[in-house]
Amino acid sequence: MNGAVIKSPGMEGTEMEAIKTLLGAGASKFYEEAGYSVQTYAGGLRGIVSYGGDEIYVLRHGLRNWEVRDTDGDSFWFGSQWELLAWFGDRL
Repeated sequence: MNGAVIKSPGMEGTEMEAIKTLLGAGASKFYEEAGYSVQTYAGGLRGIVSYGGDEIYVLRHGLRNWEVRDTDGDSFWFGSQWELLAWFGDRL
């Protein structure tokens, strides 16, 4: 498989680990519960988070360093998984 995708509640194994790597282990369950679609690449360091028709490109640059690029080409940086989650909650 080319990437990990949140498909249904209770997903386990390497796909869920890649999603935890991309979005943060603590926050990842909230994306799943809210119905976001998450596809990961590069072992969870890059991915696409989508909800409805919107897709946001996410890059994990380090332990507490995320970059997101929206559909307008704007780039935003976050220093915590909870900041990132709040941004998605406001945005999508």
